[in-house]
Amino acid sequence: MVYGIGVMAKNLSKDMFKSVLSKSMDAVEKVITLPNAKEEEQLVATENAYITLGVLAMYQTNDPAHVQKFL
Repeated sequence: MVYGIGVMAKNLSKDMFKSVLSKSMDAVEKVITLPNAKEEEQLVATENAYITLGVLAMYQTNDPAHVQKFL
């Protein structure tokens, strides 16, 4: 799910993506903060969510807080 958000965030302009930015950030945050996010079964999804957070930060928000969370 979040992988697709990252692909869209990288390839769409800020104008095109702005209508889904808030919900995209919510989805990424949900995956990252799941109670089992660091368990083996969930780890790939969690890693994808962190990468997507980085893509959102670099291509869509330019928010230093998002960059820091990604790092």
